[in-house]
Amino acid sequence: SLIDNWCSVYALFAHLPTGELRLLQNTYTIYGCRLRLAGMKISKKDYVIIVSNRNPASAFTAYKKRWEIEMLFSALKKTGFNIEATHISDPTKLNSLFTILALAFAWAHHIGEWLHDSRTKVLKLSSHLRRYKSFFRHGLDHLRHLLKNIHFKSLDLLFCIRLLSPT
Repeated sequence: SLIDNWCSVYALFAHLPTGELRLLQNTYTIYGCRLRLAGMKISKKDYVIIVSNRNPASAFTAYKKRWEIEMLFSALKKTGFNIEATHISDPTKLNSLFTILALAFAWAHHIGEWLHDSRTKVLKLSSHLRRYKSFFRHGLDHLRHLLKNIHFKSLDLLFCIRLLSPT
């Protein structure tokens, strides 16, 4: 195989257009382990490479879920809610706090997606084809703006509250 002959992993995915996922169907031996590869070019110089002993498509799906969890923790800790500043240690209170913050995260994320999808406020892409702001940050900033200007933006806030409804 290519890997057994010391082919660079980069060479397997360098030709991809940005944003395209390639699932290699062959199994490769890497340091004595039989593994499968998937890769995606995310910018001119950046790649996501998944190495797994299972189906690479399911490994990529699992990686996307893991990344979403990482983004949630990032929002909880530093890019939105600053949870560490609370210094709460009581398990019951922490459970309540995490529940509220998880709902707030989902709401802000949903608002950010709605703003982007409705073309109300489209998120701009950097030269690396990444959004400058996450959907979460976009939604949270919008909610903050509405709450700071509630006397003038109450109808917009009511609309965002309605976005919580499943219908």
